[in-house]
Amino acid sequence: MEKYTITSCKFKNFVCLILFFASGCTINTAKLNDAKDINEAKMVIDKFYQELKSKKYKNTLTLLSDTLLKTTDTSTLFNFYKKYHNENGNLITSKLIKCETKQETTNKGKVLKAIAIYKVQRSNGDTQERFLLKSNSENPLKIQRYDVVANINMR
Repeated sequence: MEKYTITSCKFKNFVCLILFFASGCTINTAKLNDAKDINEAKMVIDKFYQELKSKKYKNTLTLLSDTLLKTTDTSTLFNFYKKYHNENGNLITSKLIKCETKQETTNKGKVLKAIAIYKVQRSNGDTQERFLLKSNSENPLKIQRYDVVANINMR
């Protein structure tokens, strides 16, 4: 039976192999559907709906990600809000249907991603709307994407 000692060649090779793999790895931890993260996403979206309801479209810009703002002209965005309002009517209520979050901590910091689906009651009928949100260590949670998934029971 062979012994492994600090001076043995096999032991040194084993230690070198472990150190090689350990130095090339990053450590990730993930937290799924944490109540605090869901609440944070809900607060951002509720603020977004408040601004839409009061037709203060310019105030929504602080809730949108830099990526979304770089790819979408603000006049196009405001025209979308107005057209959507004219077609679907006044926003009456919004209710969270489902929200899923994932917070990862890596050697580069924390990243929080959320997807939320809302049922929105409007004067011309109900809609189902989806939000994708993201934050990182340096930036708060912001809306990356906003979609109207379906018109439900349009009058």
